[in-house]
Amino acid sequence: MSTEDLDDADLYHVDFTTASEWEVFIARIEEIIQEWKLFNRNLYPPKLKISSAKWESRSENLSFADFEFTITHHYAKFPGTENLLIEEGKGHLPEALEEVMSSDNDFPALELLKNGDETRPHVLARWYGLRDFIVLTPVKEAITQESKLKVLLSSLCIAVNNTSCELPIFVRSMELRQHFYMGICEGRGVRSEFEMVHLKKVPPQCKYLTGLLSVFKSKVGSSLAVEPVTVAAKFSYILPDWSIFAVNANPPSFDQEFPEITPELRELPFGSICEPISTLTLSTYWPEILESVVVDSETYSDFEPLDAPIWAVSITPTDNPVCLLTDYLTEFVLLATSNLSAEELLGDLATRDQGAGDMMQPFSVLTESRIPSLTGILTSHASRKRGTEGPIPHKIIMAIIKYLFPEMDTNSKYHYPSEGESEKSSTQQRMKTCNVDSLVWRLSVMMAHALHMLGGSKAAAHLWHEFCQELRFRWTATLPIPGVPS
Repeated sequence: MSTEDLDDADLYHVDFTTASEWEVFIARIEEIIQEWKLFNRNLYPPKLKISSAKWESRSENLSFADFEFTITHHYAKFPGTENLLIEEGKGHLPEALEEVMSSDNDFPALELLKNGDETRPHVLARWYGLRDFIVLTPVKEAITQESKLKVLLSSLCIAVNNTSCELPIFVRSMELRQHFYMGICEGRGVRSEFEMVHLKKVPPQCKYLTGLLSVFKSKVGSSLAVEPVTVAAKFSYILPDWSIFAVNANPPSFDQEFPEITPELRELPFGSICEPISTLTLSTYWPEILESVVVDSETYSDFEPLDAPIWAVSITPTDNPVCLLTDYLTEFVLLATSNLSAEELLGDLATRDQGAGDMMQPFSVLTESRIPSLTGILTSHASRKRGTEGPIPHKIIMAIIKYLFPEMDTNSKYHYPSEGESEKSSTQQRMKTCNVDSLVWRLSVMMAHALHMLGGSKAAAHLWHEFCQELRFRWTATLPIPGVPS
């Protein structure tokens, strides 16, 4: 039977030009590396420590076999060192391997981020001293099977070879809380593999430096005489319980029966109501020592914290602690942006005692003497204080008014300082502010107290209403306003 007799339906065509999911995944990684231009790496002088760097990152999403991944490039930037970039040498190891073998970046300081799981810089920078690397992270389902992990590592290896990218690239596997990373770095004819092992229990020989050195030398596997090993050690001591230290940053308050403007009420409060520090860590360092001059075994150890050459203390702050000054200023700013009027907040209280009776006889107001009589002053001032009580109790509002206008009480303790005493300090002269302990200063502090502890926006509106009434009375009676520059 000739080929012409074959029916086209019996022929089976295999299209080898269609890319598989695996090839598409590799091509996507190569595309991202090309977009980020990671085949040309900015090299910095090796003495620049990652603890002084500003860490940045950029990410892209990709998928493979129904798995969603995020590929992230973490890199350190050193401000002010743009002119210190050095050209990449030829015939040397990849820069990442030089960083791994450098002791300049041992034990960098870590900052715990808000999600409580990640740190800045990345834990890989802490473990290996890397300043530039890539991490492939699964979005939803963790990579727990070794076969899947090997496929991902093979894909990354092909991608970095096709793009001539010498950056170390890692795959994050196991549970996220375990921080388990496997990676590779390939370039200039050298391949390095970054491997990890998680143990449920530390072997006895690995609890001390003697056992760790034995494991290290056995892994080197050299029959030649090995030079003395250089060791860097760090011991951390954490204090997580702060219950023995009392926090006394309680907000000030007014005495309802005998209100008095105490020194605490004359300024804005500062401090945290709850403990602002969750943990305190004391770290002791031994930067570089030879194995021949130190002993650390089960029976004896030279690593005594008191003998450490370097000490460092770090704290972990409490998430969103309740801070008094922050609450005060936040409420004040929200009130300043509010559109509610005094009439809406106070009702009838805002419209009474507005001098409506005087407005019925405008000619009398314009023609009467500007020198008031003592009887008229006392009658007007007394009648203004009568009426229904507002959001702030009468005793407290009168104590505040007498603090703002101390000449109302002949025995007042709150007299304003003279002009010579109220000069701004050198610090205050650099900012736009009023004089310390002036009328505006006192009013701002009392307004913040009223807003925070006396009834919110209604109490603040009540205080402002009474303050304006007092100013109106003094304007009508041609009395001087205290606490303002003459």
